[in-house]
Amino acid sequence: MKSTKALLVNTDLYLNQDILLHPNDGFDLGLMNTSYQVKIFSNVTVDVFNNSEKDFIMGNLLLHNKCKHGTILICHKYWKKIGMPEKIIMFYDNEKILISNV
Repeated sequence: MKSTKALLVNTDLYLNQDILLHPNDGFDLGLMNTSYQVKIFSNVTVDVFNNSEKDFIMGNLLLHNKCKHGTILICHKYWKKIGMPEKIIMFYDNEKILISNV
């Protein structure tokens, strides 16, 4: 499982299930394309993440230069749902993302 360094969280009111990440941060996760459809987990145990049966939403991970290096852009509503963290670490494994508060 690959991970990013701690990323500063920025929010946008108009993103739904999209997560924007700078391409260099995406490279840390082993991602090379500009768009990925993924299962998004947040603040769950590793067992739940590995089994990928519940507690996730489907979304799109987009690598885009609109997002600054070292930051992540997510929906404001989802940010509130996961506890309004200032920084997160993102883990990626087999089309699944785990967002963990720092």
